[in-house]
Amino acid sequence: MFNLANCIKKIKDIGSKLPGDFRLWLDGVLFVSTVVAFLWLLYEFMPDDLKIQMDTRYRLAIFLLFAIMFLFVMVVTYRSLFYAERDRRELEESFHYARDVLYNGTEPNIAFRIVTFKNMLGGMASKIGKNVIQSTLNDVGRTAAADFASHLPEIYDQNVSLRGLGKKRWQALSFEEQINAWANYDTRTGWGAIKLNREVIDRQGQIAIKIDHPQNLFDGDAGLYFAHFLAGYCETVLTTLLVELNKHPEIAGKYRNFSRAELVNMTPRDGEVVEFTYKWQ
Repeated sequence: MFNLANCIKKIKDIGSKLPGDFRLWLDGVLFVSTVVAFLWLLYEFMPDDLKIQMDTRYRLAIFLLFAIMFLFVMVVTYRSLFYAERDRRELEESFHYARDVLYNGTEPNIAFRIVTFKNMLGGMASKIGKNVIQSTLNDVGRTAAADFASHLPEIYDQNVSLRGLGKKRWQALSFEEQINAWANYDTRTGWGAIKLNREVIDRQGQIAIKIDHPQNLFDGDAGLYFAHFLAGYCETVLTTLLVELNKHPEIAGKYRNFSRAELVNMTPRDGEVVEFTYKWQ
């Protein structure tokens, strides 16, 4: 028996092996084809007295309508890709050297090879013990983020708002937009792509942050040690944003009754992904 869902899945599996542009066009074709198939089935089950007699003129009009729909879908798709690529290039171009110093925008930075960095954490753990280093790095992350979080509005305005065409200043952002702005900015550091888990935002007063690094930064014990550092780091950033927001009660809204974020869970998905869940307190 013909199964449309399985057929679409097989086509997508084949499409996943094609070059990027072919996949996009195939997705567009599948979307429009699904709409056409649905409307055709709907038409077939309509009472005969409601059906339109399809002469050549109607068929041509319907063909043009679906052709326009397909082109519209492709324009929207390529527009999204254009903005995504622009943002990605901004991230990639943010680092530069000046007088032997590595800068992320206006902020001085340093860099390690991932292997070197993880060996450093592993060496520390061998001296003080696995359990001690995990709790210690949670606390170190909280402390380390304090200066950055307190200066985030100025850093954002200097490195993102003033450089990005049409981007709002920090104080003009809503609380959710500020969290996203922080996540997008710290994605530049090389720690991985920092994203909000939309399914967990505000569910029972919780928020989840997912960090994805495609080079197995969180693999092994040493990788998870760094994840403990990031768990504390993100907690301080979220808390600082909340505290600053509540200095302006006229815009605090539903967050007015909270004063801090508290880490409640750290979940390693694999060597590439780790997720932190925080509860607003």
